[in-house]
Amino acid sequence: MIIETERLYFEPLGSQDLDALKQILQNGKTMESYGGVRSDEECSQWIDRQQQRYEQLGYGIWSILRKDTRQMIGQGGLVYHNWKKEPVLDLVYIIKNEYWQQGYGKEAAAALERYAFETLDVEEVNSIIRDTNEYSQIISLGLGMEVIDRKTDVYRGVSRPHYLYNVKRNK
Repeated sequence: MIIETERLYFEPLGSQDLDALKQILQNGKTMESYGGVRSDEECSQWIDRQQQRYEQLGYGIWSILRKDTRQMIGQGGLVYHNWKKEPVLDLVYIIKNEYWQQGYGKEAAAALERYAFETLDVEEVNSIIRDTNEYSQIISLGLGMEVIDRKTDVYRGVSRPHYLYNVKRNK
C-alpha cells in the first residue's frame, strides 16, 4: 500500500490488475475526458509504463481500491507531463463512472496532493484538466489550485482544450 485514506488505498499496478484496468480504460463514459478508450495493447502498455516509473522514480500511477470491498474503482497518481514543452508534475486520477459523485475523486485527489507535498517534498503540483471535465475542475479548486494557463492539444485527430491548474506548497 502506498497511500491510505478513510475509504481508499493506493497500490502499484501490476499485470494482475489488467482486467480491472480494462474496465476503467475501455469504458467510453469514464474515459470521455481522457481522449477515449484504450485498446487491450494500450492497457498492457499502461501498466508497463507505470512499472517503469516505479523503478525510475518510486512513484507513478497506482490502482485506487475501496477499503471495504478491495475492488479497484480507479487509478491515480503523480506523473510528469509536458505542458507547452516544459515538464510539470501532474496529479491525475480516473474514477469509474459508476463511482462518480460519491466523493472518491475528491478523496483521491486530496491524498495525492498531500503525498506530493509531504512525501515527495515538491514545491508545486499541477493538474492538466480537459475544459469539459467540470467535476475535476471543481475538485482542483477545492484543493486550492487555480488556473494558470490554457492550451489546445490535438489528440487522435480531435482538438481538445485543457487548463493547467496549479498549487504551491505554502498555499
